[in-house]
Amino acid sequence: MFIKRLDVVSDTEVILNNFNRIIDDHTKLWQAKNQVSLTHRLGSPDIWADGTGSLYDGVKGEMRGNEGEFNQWNIDDSWYVRQQVENLKNTLSMNIGRVRFMRLLPKCGLTIHNDNELRYHLVLKTNPRAYIAQKYVADDSDSDVPTLGKSYHLPLDGHWYQVDTRRVHWVYNGGKEERIHLVVCGV
Repeated sequence: MFIKRLDVVSDTEVILNNFNRIIDDHTKLWQAKNQVSLTHRLGSPDIWADGTGSLYDGVKGEMRGNEGEFNQWNIDDSWYVRQQVENLKNTLSMNIGRVRFMRLLPKCGLTIHNDNELRYHLVLKTNPRAYIAQKYVADDSDSDVPTLGKSYHLPLDGHWYQVDTRRVHWVYNGGKEERIHLVVCGV
């Protein structure tokens, strides 16, 4: 299953308030990368940017870290967003890596790719034309058959969604409003 709606629910309005407090202090990073990380690696010189972007270094052709290294929180445990991520972690009995607020601007997307782990999404802001799509081939093989995709819209309903991003997928925001998710990487 590519996307699974979980029974774990969070108050998105409270998390948006936490988000706004963080973004107020990190506007330049948010504008430059469309991401702000809530976890970092021990010894990182820039804790808010450490977990942003891809961990794959395309120039060197190697990974620049692994999810398990992002085990230091940038916020203390009084923050609701951290409490909710910890609740997700405990409910699913899993370890977590990077925790990020991620934005997809209107008329933008991410290239076709796959990740090394499951990801958990909580929708904070969306529009009906924001999609995540998975590669779909009728025989489910990696043959030379042209790639077909099946698109999904994750609703703003307070539920966490498990997305198997180990599968080939892409995202696109075809709407006129930005899409913002809180994304937790499983380890």
